[in-house]
Amino acid sequence: MRTLKAVKRIIAASVVLMLLMSLCSSFASVSAQMLGDDAVKTIRAGLTAQQPKIKVGMKSNSSLQDVMLNVKDTLYDLMNEKEYFYVTDDISIDASSRGNNVTIMINVKYSNTTAAEKKKFYKAVDDIMKGVDKDWTDIQKAAYLHDKVVLGTDYLDSSHRAVGTPYAALVERKAFCTGYTRAYAILLNECGIASKAVYNDTHGWNLVRLGSHWYHVDCTFDDALINNKPIPYYVSHHYFLRSDSALKDHPNYDKRRFKNADSAKYDKIVMGDISPLAFYGKKIYFIEGGFVYSYDTEKGKLYKLFDVKDKWSIDKGNMVYEWTGNFAQLAQNGKDIYFNLNRKIKKYDAKTGKISVVYELKDTSMTICGINVKDGVLYAYFTTDPNLAGRLYKIKKL
Repeated sequence: MRTLKAVKRIIAASVVLMLLMSLCSSFASVSAQMLGDDAVKTIRAGLTAQQPKIKVGMKSNSSLQDVMLNVKDTLYDLMNEKEYFYVTDDISIDASSRGNNVTIMINVKYSNTTAAEKKKFYKAVDDIMKGVDKDWTDIQKAAYLHDKVVLGTDYLDSSHRAVGTPYAALVERKAFCTGYTRAYAILLNECGIASKAVYNDTHGWNLVRLGSHWYHVDCTFDDALINNKPIPYYVSHHYFLRSDSALKDHPNYDKRRFKNADSAKYDKIVMGDISPLAFYGKKIYFIEGGFVYSYDTEKGKLYKLFDVKDKWSIDKGNMVYEWTGNFAQLAQNGKDIYFNLNRKIKKYDAKTGKISVVYELKDTSMTICGINVKDGVLYAYFTTDPNLAGRLYKIKKL
């Protein structure tokens, strides 16, 4: 992942200091004062005009390091806005000062700058936002957008062109961690939910504010990989709304240079490692440990509803193969929440609580490893191995 570099030159003292600022926490300097409105307007105007060099002059009694931290934070916040989707993470900052007169030079690279690309990106954002119910709570919106980013994006490393942009995540649907992070931040911003993109030397993810607390969300690490192959309909929630202490198992934990998520409110609510979520009223529905749960986001209460335990197996005539995992998934059409077992698909009516069978697979050489509802049609993934991507079959129009 590229790093955001800042170089400061204190000319008045004839001393040259070099400061490498990696993409670290947006809360890195509590003591730093906010940039003035004029400076922010200048940066905005430069990004809007896609200027490769943006010169900002200001008066400040703060240290150059604090000024540059604020410039960096301002850039991060602007890059979380839909309007500046084309700004890449290839940015460097030069700063010089004489007395309290400070000059900042921001060097920026852009991508996906054509009108056609802008239209595609805005449409991708709008299409996702159409699925957000205005009456949902913020946690429901954050959860829904998390699944949209994770399920809609395949992970690519930083050797590919512009994969660190939200355009790569939402339009090209292949991105590096910064692409996931910025795409999620933009979608949250569209919902009016505050978030910050936070980075260390090797990775980036989000801090999301719900109420008065901040929580970690890592969409990249929640993008499921099984046997090193992406399963397009699997989504984890292991790193959704986690506190600092809950992130100790994160591969980048030791390198993190920030502590801001102090609430453990959601640490014990693990919303599953395979299935997408479902939503009805103020509740989030998910599968964990072979059971379907609902979480009432207004009351803060968790309910165990029913089990989805089954033996996933196939019969090849001379041999029966069984898997010990649970491969049940949820898919939704209004108040109807569908879930699959080994060779059955059932419907749970979220309003009445009734459960009924809607489909049964007769071919014992296949198993159902996932389901999906798109445009009012129920689909199922059939496979000979639930650890591998299945083939999508149309089941019925709902």
